Amino acid sequence: MKLTMVRDTVDGIDRIGCRATGIHKGHHIERTAWQPVMDFTDKSFDWLETLAKGRYAEETRIIDGQNNKI
Repeated sequence: MKLTMVRDTVDGIDRIGCRATGIHKGHHIERTAWQPVMDFTDKSFDWLETLAKGRYAEETRIIDGQNNKI
């Protein structure tokens, strides 16, 4: 999976997210987990990554083909 950290503002609330993108069984998937910036801690990176990957963590490959776990 390709992971990207993103930042956004919704209804005046700043938030940080981790976006996971990849191919799963021939389908493009994209999932993003969000957390408000004011609640962000050092452990938030791992937590957001786990949420973004979800059940696809071990069976998804990166779109550019560099990681071929299936």
